[in-house]
Amino acid sequence: MKTKHFLSTAWLWSLVLILSACSEENQTMPGSETDQALVSFTAAIEGETRATDTDWEIGDAIGVFMTKTGTSLSNENIVDEANNKMYTTSSSDGKFLPTTGQNIFYPTDGSKVDFTAYYPYQVTLDNFNYPVDVTNQSKPAELDLMYANNVREAGKGNTNRLIFERQLSSIKLNITMGKGITSLNGLKVNLTGLPTRAAFSLTEGKLTADKASVANIAMLMETNATAATASAILLPVDSWKGVTLVFTLDGKSYTVKMDNASALSKGKRLVYNVVLKNTGGTIDPTPSDEPTWFETPTLTTNENLVYITHYMPEDNKVRNYSMLYDKENKLAYWVAYPMHNYYLGKTKRTDKWGWDPKIESQWQPCLFKGFSGSNIDRGHQIPSADRTSSYAANTTTFYFTNMTAQVGQGLNQSIWANLEGQVREWTKQCDTLYVVTGAMITTKTNQTITYVTDNDGAKVAKPKYYFKALCKKKGSNYYTIGFRFNNERYNGTNYDNYRVTVSELEEETGFTFFPKLTKTEKGQIVNAQW
Repeated sequence: MKTKHFLSTAWLWSLVLILSACSEENQTMPGSETDQALVSFTAAIEGETRATDTDWEIGDAIGVFMTKTGTSLSNENIVDEANNKMYTTSSSDGKFLPTTGQNIFYPTDGSKVDFTAYYPYQVTLDNFNYPVDVTNQSKPAELDLMYANNVREAGKGNTNRLIFERQLSSIKLNITMGKGITSLNGLKVNLTGLPTRAAFSLTEGKLTADKASVANIAMLMETNATAATASAILLPVDSWKGVTLVFTLDGKSYTVKMDNASALSKGKRLVYNVVLKNTGGTIDPTPSDEPTWFETPTLTTNENLVYITHYMPEDNKVRNYSMLYDKENKLAYWVAYPMHNYYLGKTKRTDKWGWDPKIESQWQPCLFKGFSGSNIDRGHQIPSADRTSSYAANTTTFYFTNMTAQVGQGLNQSIWANLEGQVREWTKQCDTLYVVTGAMITTKTNQTITYVTDNDGAKVAKPKYYFKALCKKKGSNYYTIGFRFNNERYNGTNYDNYRVTVSELEEETGFTFFPKLTKTEKGQIVNAQW
């Protein structure tokens, strides 16, 4: 699994993979008097600490136990020696099948069974206890303990969907330079005062910390000259009393006490902003609202720039899209969202224009009748056709916050629409396609903002150009491409003439797209993928 940043406590999100039953669900093994039905699973993940992005990675392995229905996990209740069997996934869709020699079959007598599962897989366990040690943070994915025991009274013909809940917690620090600090290169951060070891009972679903295991935890670092992040997966804690952060830079150490930090419950993460100074450090008293889904650009907010996120109406644990919204100029600078088949269906365009319920209407353009001016469309940033799984989902794309004043004929209705259609085609070619669509109201050489008016006569900034930053995820590989269009009429319809690298978009817009990717991955276009 790939490592990733962590979300704040303000946003309890989960990726819920909604999967239909596959033909493999009830594979049978012929050749016996009674055919044996092979057990398989789909899996979903809840909570915020998962060290990867929002889906499973190829090769992820879980341990599975099958027990008599209504009984606890114990040796005497295991059915047909289905004890800690190893199941893996060969794709990111959460479909798990047994590895060689690890098959589990439903009881041939038709009796019902329960399943308990955990991640990541361990070959041996001591009396159904999973050992936890967070001292070494170098491989976060190997620390991200998850547990599922929701599949009950299962039998041949069942679709078994495991819901994994995260059992650990995490913290992330966004670190910036203060007075007297000229570079953050080489910064190290250690946490002291917390237990590092625990045992998780798969029978009781309970984590018990070893209070005597308090030790230093070296946080995982990402640094450059002007900014740094430090992250760690931790045991849940009710109190941070006595816990300190030690920052080491250029041979000097700076200490910050964590006494007033919020409680860190299982499946939660805290994100704090830290200003490091030559006299020490200061930490915000409350966590920030930074989201860190794979597609979310590096985020800076203030009183005027606000982060808005929408979840799917059918399931508020599944993300829909997020945006960075400018209340003064009444538009989003970017809208970021994932694309895969869960979001696509047969719902037609609703044209349900309306206010975004996540922000006061006074900060939104009133667009029931469109923008003023000729050949100006209410241009969607997340297209209507990208959310067709239901009527309610499609309606969310018609919020006024998602609209910009976009040239219609020659752009929105032609070359831009062609690109949007191709995005849906690319979605079919990968595990997940991550999309960031943006609208910029100034350029490096032209800082003058132009305006149109809404139905109430209020001024709304008109974008000077639009962009799309795209990233295909195929297995463990990522492929990126960007597109840029001036907000003007184009004679042609070939969007390929306007491709750029994601790195070039970053240079022009000032945003950091797909923060988990390397400069190499964002600085090249693999033509075979696009």
